[in-house]
Amino acid sequence: MKKIELITLVLIVIFGMYYIVNGVYQPKISSNIPALSPQKTVVTSPVTSTFTPVVPTVTPTFIPTQQYIQPVGTTPTISVYNTRAVAISKAIDYLNPTVKNFANQQVQHSSSGTYNLNQVADIWQSIYNQWTYVSDPPNFDYWTSASDSITNGLKGNCADYAVLNAAVIESIGGTARVVTACAPGGSPCHAYAEVLIGSSGIQSDANYICSRYNCKTINYHVFTTSSGLTQDWLNLDWSANYPGGPFFQDDGTMQIYYPNGAHLTSTG
Repeated sequence: MKKIELITLVLIVIFGMYYIVNGVYQPKISSNIPALSPQKTVVTSPVTSTFTPVVPTVTPTFIPTQQYIQPVGTTPTISVYNTRAVAISKAIDYLNPTVKNFANQQVQHSSSGTYNLNQVADIWQSIYNQWTYVSDPPNFDYWTSASDSITNGLKGNCADYAVLNAAVIESIGGTARVVTACAPGGSPCHAYAEVLIGSSGIQSDANYICSRYNCKTINYHVFTTSSGLTQDWLNLDWSANYPGGPFFQDDGTMQIYYPNGAHLTSTG
């Protein structure tokens, strides 16, 4: 009996192996087991950061008041004066190192110290002694920069002389402006510089100038600002022979230009 049971067990094992090897047996797959999703590969691209700096736009707070009176014998427009004001402002390049270095060289040791009228006289005298007058062609409305006049060997016309004086004075801490005017009848026209004086008293300034240049009077314009401030502007014309010399005889109308680009018309 035991022999029969052993034979039966061996047969069961043999037949079971046969079914597995020949694919007869298929294991059950439970539908309750979730299938795994395939793993995703994420490709990242490099990020380029672009930074554009914002440059602030500054609007000037100073807007000059424009006054317009038509000079005798000419037909300019306000735009002509505005254009000229910009050109003159650029020409008075007092921040240019060439101008500053030139100014320092003209001031004498006896005039050393903070800005003073002695230094103005030193500068005016030096430029006056070295200046070579050269005319522009007719109707040539060009304003040579102060730095170019220095590079050119102190040569040019009255406008160039005026611009140079104004720029050099500004470069040592003074306040200057350029005036243009025409003679009665509209011709000839002329340009000259003026310097703001009077901080030590107009009489004191007159005494100094006339002791230095052996003069009896000085010539200056009295100007009242819109705020009521009275200013004294000394004549620096190259044809005046000394600072504060006689003014050009105009038709009563002057165009006044400042280094900051401001312009106004004065009559009287």
